[in-house]
Amino acid sequence: MKMLLKRIRLFFEVVPDAVRRHRKLMWIAFVLITLGMIAGLPRVIVNSSMLSFFEKDEPIRQAYDRFRAQFGGDEVLYIVYEAKDGDVFSERSLKAVKGIQEELLNYRLTLKEGNVSPLDHITDVTTLVNASYLEAKEGALISRDFIGENIPTNESHRNKLKRLGINEPNYLKIFFSEDYRFGGMVIETDFNAIPIDMADRQASGQSDVLDDDDAVSLDEDMEFSNNSASANLGEPLPKFKENVMQDYVPFMDSVLEIVQKPEYSDHLTFYPVGTPPFMHFATKMILEEMGMIALGTLVLISIVALILFRALSAIVWLLGIVITSLIWLMGTVGWSGIVMPDLIIIIVFFILAVGVADAIHILSGYMFYRRQNMSHPEALRCVFRKSGLACFLTSVTTSIGFFSMILVPIVSMQKIGLFAGLGVLYAFFVTIFFLPLMLDIWSPVSKKAFTSAKLSASQLKLPILQVLLRKIETIGIQYSGRVIVLFTVISVFFAFGIPKIKVESSNIEIIRKGTPIRIAFNMADRFMGGTDNLEILVDTGKADGLKDPQVLALMDSLQHRIETRFSDTITNTTSLVDVTKNSYKALNDGDPTYFVIPKDPRVLAQTLFLFNNANQKDRRQLVSDDYRIARITVRAKSLNTINTIELMNAVDHFAATLIDQYPDLKITTTGQIPLRMKMFDYISWSQLISFGVTLSVISLFLLVTLGSFKLGFIAIIPNLFPVVTVAGLMGYLGIPLDVHTVLVIPIVIGISVDDTIHFLTHFRLEMETHSNTRMAIIHTFREVGQAIVFTSLVLSIGFFMFLASKNQGFFYFGTLNAIAVSVAVIADLILLPAVLRSVYKPSTVHQVDKQELLAVQEEV
Repeated sequence: MKMLLKRIRLFFEVVPDAVRRHRKLMWIAFVLITLGMIAGLPRVIVNSSMLSFFEKDEPIRQAYDRFRAQFGGDEVLYIVYEAKDGDVFSERSLKAVKGIQEELLNYRLTLKEGNVSPLDHITDVTTLVNASYLEAKEGALISRDFIGENIPTNESHRNKLKRLGINEPNYLKIFFSEDYRFGGMVIETDFNAIPIDMADRQASGQSDVLDDDDAVSLDEDMEFSNNSASANLGEPLPKFKENVMQDYVPFMDSVLEIVQKPEYSDHLTFYPVGTPPFMHFATKMILEEMGMIALGTLVLISIVALILFRALSAIVWLLGIVITSLIWLMGTVGWSGIVMPDLIIIIVFFILAVGVADAIHILSGYMFYRRQNMSHPEALRCVFRKSGLACFLTSVTTSIGFFSMILVPIVSMQKIGLFAGLGVLYAFFVTIFFLPLMLDIWSPVSKKAFTSAKLSASQLKLPILQVLLRKIETIGIQYSGRVIVLFTVISVFFAFGIPKIKVESSNIEIIRKGTPIRIAFNMADRFMGGTDNLEILVDTGKADGLKDPQVLALMDSLQHRIETRFSDTITNTTSLVDVTKNSYKALNDGDPTYFVIPKDPRVLAQTLFLFNNANQKDRRQLVSDDYRIARITVRAKSLNTINTIELMNAVDHFAATLIDQYPDLKITTTGQIPLRMKMFDYISWSQLISFGVTLSVISLFLLVTLGSFKLGFIAIIPNLFPVVTVAGLMGYLGIPLDVHTVLVIPIVIGISVDDTIHFLTHFRLEMETHSNTRMAIIHTFREVGQAIVFTSLVLSIGFFMFLASKNQGFFYFGTLNAIAVSVAVIADLILLPAVLRSVYKPSTVHQVDKQELLAVQEEV
């Protein structure tokens, strides 16, 4: 291994001369690669939907696909609105709602023939005006609009409508609040629910313009005719076109353009909630914050380079390296065709911040050797011989930390791990093979500045950071025992906080308080029925199975148990049971005593037949054409992790008891709540997996590459300290473990080990030269200490930039990583020397030249 490391060092030593000899060819390759990657940038696609976290063959994903195949999508735009006159039943409010409803339903009348519109995603719009209302006439059921054209113009009429509405199932907290101040519009969409074959037809223009008959046919397709066996359990499922975040922006912009017209906004205040507005917000937030973080990081790098190197060329080349690395990475993402999660913003920052680390080490070493009166070529060879290996090892270990996330069973985490690791390697490649060429063109030190045998006093003057470092370079050496005890006590304290970490992931909770989208969701939870949903599929296993009164009674029992057990969070449940009761009541002159399930199967079958004739569209949203499969929709306020787990466990328990009574039933849960719960489970396991794999692989890599079991073991110690510290802080401060903070541990390990490797590789070379622990530590401090501090400074301040994010997850992510980087550099500068001093006892080293030792000690 020692021979291999020596050969690697010799390889990096000859790299500067080799690339300089072929500079023209290298620059041509650089330009061609960069242009090719720039061409891939427009192909980058971002998506943060819940489905992006799961593999397509996941059981939870397949259950959701089965639901979509049977009943269509569940991505609803729910617009909560507040009547400015305080009454959603007032004439002005209802006219405004009716106007919006008609514009959304009839938007195609304003389009030219053959044109498409973002509003094509709308499949239905239901409001207080056109909500279905059942009436019986001459033994038949008639479904009509609740208000329709009959807008009330007086108080008596309004009160009558309120009385009718309050007695109508599923009107309260869906279309109006208890105090009638707030209302709701339900805009159903086909997002993530269009079969690929239909999407291809639409893309080819076959369904751009439809006559009435075609429209009916297409509506039936969009509602996924339930005669299809693909929705049945155990049978092949259709593939759906997955919408990405960018698809939601034009849709929401078009909807908002309508509702914000003065004739509507003068009377109503709108609070849009659901997946479409959340995606709309997230997309714009990513674009804004990605630009803010990228620009801020570049400014930060420039300031650090100016302070550290005091040369414009250093700023230009550092920015050139990080921007090039980012272009190469994002171009690779674009050309790969892989849809990325919104966490891509973390990659952008990370490549900008980490990509500069290798360049700072090389430039800092170059400046160090130029101050030793070395020529430009000599300084390049020397710094590449000593720092090239360290940069290689740090890049490999950091990329390993990210690549280990490929083993995490969360698709979005796998993508982040893959491309973040690749980005680190890109930054290393650009630094090693192109920085020498850049320095050839424009060096931060004049190539003639240090050719004389003697240096001027100004040239000998040390930077302020070097002066500060020399004040602390012997702390770990002189007080090694005390330092180790202190760090051990601190580690034990934070270790007790680790069991307190809670898994939490909510679309609402991750948004900072005070943002419009957070306010809108809070209004929906407070005054209306909330936006969370749980879908329960009930499969009887046979045609007409749902025409059995016993089966409907079991469904009714399940709904009642859920509503009773979770009355504080569950708004209501709806299913075929509710419309059956309502239809039976309507057929019996509205007598409330008939709001029950008919016990006679023949009466039940007749009731269902009459309802189907009255409103086939609503019936298809509740039960399959063959009455084999039904859905129960559970509407809930925004649930936290504990509520979600309790609800899912209770539903599973209730379902199990029902299946005992009716063994042929198959009950499956799906929808946003089960998907989120599964994600909680994955996050918990992924934290353990990523930590275990990253630590194991990096530890093994260090043991091998450092050429010493002793050094490899020492390298692990200071890198565990920031991990324990950050994990303990999360537990003590109640910071949740979610899709953002789950990235902290692998990143902490990957980053913190970098400085340790730089320190130990230089220490190892110094020990080979001097064979004295004290001298080796001091020389290492002076050669790499400045670069370690400045790279850590760039990272920590850069991470703190996430504090401005509207995403609470990014806020915690930045804060924790900033703390971790700060703690890691302290561990490397204080704890690591103390451990080295304790392990490498004076008695175990060879005799050293006393004059050299005295000279170093006197200088200290």
